[in-house]
Amino acid sequence: MSEQPTDSVVEIEFRITDSGYPLVSVPERADCRASVEEIVPRRNDTYAVFYQVEGATRDVVELVNEHENVEARRVAGREDDGVVEVLVTSPDEHFVVALTDAGAIPREIRSADGVAKIVAEVPAMYQVSTVVDRFLSIHPTVEVVACRQKDRTSPMFTRREFEAIVEERLTPRQREVLRAAFDEGYFDWPRGKSGEEIAEDLGIASTTFSQHLRTAERKLLAIFFDEG
Repeated sequence: MSEQPTDSVVEIEFRITDSGYPLVSVPERADCRASVEEIVPRRNDTYAVFYQVEGATRDVVELVNEHENVEARRVAGREDDGVVEVLVTSPDEHFVVALTDAGAIPREIRSADGVAKIVAEVPAMYQVSTVVDRFLSIHPTVEVVACRQKDRTSPMFTRREFEAIVEERLTPRQREVLRAAFDEGYFDWPRGKSGEEIAEDLGIASTTFSQHLRTAERKLLAIFFDEG
């Protein structure tokens, strides 16, 4: 896998059959289909992931709550068909967060019959092999089943639109920390500079750097995921 032309993206399809993941085991046990409809950042490094559930024969909320670091509740529909909100308190373990941190944009996440499918796009600025290796280092049981180059016929946002959204949603300090992390190779694999080194350059505590960076990432993740 190599660098793609600047006017294209690479679409990667992942397959997960590891029943240790709720995304795999819960739809299989409930004999249903589930798909991620939206992900919203909450406070204290928590995400709310909204799943559309179809055809469940068991209570999905009850099954999800058997797992650690997640908490589910039904927000719309019936027990067999509806929307379930899952609060994720360990975001580094979640597929969406891990993909975004690696440099990919999640586009589709769905599961049925003990198999979960994830489709994500890698923008031209990132090397595909680096993104995949970084994601698989966190989720080693995930399989890559397809890698397709696609022409991007139209951008998600114009540059002016994107700048306006970032200006609106991120604070000046969050933008400063995010830009410093990008410029210093924090998102590269291996990293150019550590979070502690960048924090020292900025004259802030490493915990403050991590907090601002994670918040900025969550906000950008919400922008991209909602746009998909």
